[in-house]
Amino acid sequence: MDGMWKHDGKCLRGAVIGLVAGVVALLARRMGRLESWEGPTWTWWARFFSPRGTLSPKVKLIMQYQAVSSTAQNVLIAVAVFCSLAAAGQPSTAGDTAVGSGVWQGASVRWTAHPANPVLSPGPLGAWDEHIRERMWVIYDGGRFHGWYGGWKGKYDKRTPNLVHLGYATSEDGVRWTKHPNNPVFAQRWVEDVCVVKLGDTYYLYGEDETENKTVIHLLTSTDGVQWTARGNVLEKTAGSDWEGGWVGTPLVWKEPNQWCMLYEGGPPGDVGLATSADGVHWQKSSDNPVLRRAAKDAWDGNVVGPSSILLRNGRYYLFYIAGGAQFRDGLATSTDLVHWSRYPGNPLIGDMSAVFVEAPGTYMLYCRQNPSGAATTLYLSSAEGGAQAQENQPTFYQDKMNLLVWLDAAGRRHAVKSPEDWRQRREHILANMQFVMGPLSASDQ
Repeated sequence: MDGMWKHDGKCLRGAVIGLVAGVVALLARRMGRLESWEGPTWTWWARFFSPRGTLSPKVKLIMQYQAVSSTAQNVLIAVAVFCSLAAAGQPSTAGDTAVGSGVWQGASVRWTAHPANPVLSPGPLGAWDEHIRERMWVIYDGGRFHGWYGGWKGKYDKRTPNLVHLGYATSEDGVRWTKHPNNPVFAQRWVEDVCVVKLGDTYYLYGEDETENKTVIHLLTSTDGVQWTARGNVLEKTAGSDWEGGWVGTPLVWKEPNQWCMLYEGGPPGDVGLATSADGVHWQKSSDNPVLRRAAKDAWDGNVVGPSSILLRNGRYYLFYIAGGAQFRDGLATSTDLVHWSRYPGNPLIGDMSAVFVEAPGTYMLYCRQNPSGAATTLYLSSAEGGAQAQENQPTFYQDKMNLLVWLDAAGRRHAVKSPEDWRQRREHILANMQFVMGPLSASDQ
C-alpha cells in the first residue's frame, strides 16, 4: 500500500527527470532535431515509482502541444505529464478496477439530509443508551421500519465486560421512531455494530463483542426481533495474519440464492475481508482477502476501511463503506464479484458514517451515525424513482484524475492519449467535470 508519494522523495525524483527530459526535448526542437511536437514519445520502465509488490507502470513523456509557445510552459507540461503518469500507480487507486461512469447509475449518489435529523437520539443521562454505538440496522418489513442499535452508558471502556447492549425501535414512516418499552432487548453479551437478516420467520443478528479489545463476530437469532437467543461466535481473527491478526468486526451479512455472504473488517488497522457460508453459522474466509484495502495514507480513506451496507443492482454490488481517521465518513465502491472493487470517484459520499441503505416505497434511505462516537442517528434521502435516471447526466469520472494521458469511452474502457482527437475526448471530460461541480462556464473560461 505504500505508494510513490511516500518513498524517499520519488515524486521529486520524477519531477527532476521530467524537467530534464523536457529541457532535452526543447533543445532538440530548437536544433531542428524534432520536426513536430506530435511525433516523439519517450518511455521508461519506472520501477522506482511503483508501490512495492506491484507491476511497474510505463511512464511516457509525450510532446504534442503545438499551441503552447512559451518555453517555460513547455517545460512545465513535460514535468506535469511525466508526474501524472507516475502517479497513476499511487495506492489511492491501486488495485481498483477501472469502470465507466455508467455503472454508478445503479446506485444513487446524491443524498439530502432529512430536516427532522436526528431521527433517533441517545437516551437521557444515566439511561442504558445515553450513548449510541455504531450502526443502527434498519429493515423495511410488513409496512413498517424496524431498527436495532447498540447503546451504552458511562465511559466507553473495552475493559468493562458486557458494556454495549441491544436496543430495538420501530417507525411507521422511517422518520419518527419509538423505542421498545423493554429495551435493552438483549443484555446478556456485548453487542454493537449490528447487521440483521430476516430469512423466513427468523431474524439473524450479527454483531461485535469488543471485550478486552479482542473483537469477534457473534450471532443472535429471534422469531420476533425482540426476544433473542445467543448462538456463539461465528467469525474470529486468524492468528498470525498480516492483516487481521488482532480482531474481526463490522459484519455485513446477506443471503444469496446458493450461499450466505459476509464482508467484515479485519485489523489492525482495518481492511475489508470476504467470507461465505452454507448456513450462516459456519464461515469460510476468502483466499483473496483483504478484498478492499485502505487507500494512500493521505487519502480520506487511508487509515481504515470497513463495510457499512450493500445493495445488488443488475448483477453489480454497491458497497457503502466507512473510512477515515480523525473523522469517519462513508464512501461508495462497486464490484461484480465481491473481490475486485472500484471506488466512486466522488467519495466521500456522506459526511456521517456507518450508512445503512434501506429501500422503501418510492424512497431510498441511508441511516447514518453522527460524529463523534456516541451521537445520534441521522437520515438521508434519495428518490427511488429518479435515483438511477439522475445519474445519466453525470460526466465521465476518472479514478486516476492525475493521469491526463488516458481517456475512458462510454463502456469504461481505457485508451491512451496518442492523438489530438484522443486529447479532445479527455479535455471534454475534464470540462464536463468542472461544469458539473462549478456550473456552466463561459466560452472564455473554457
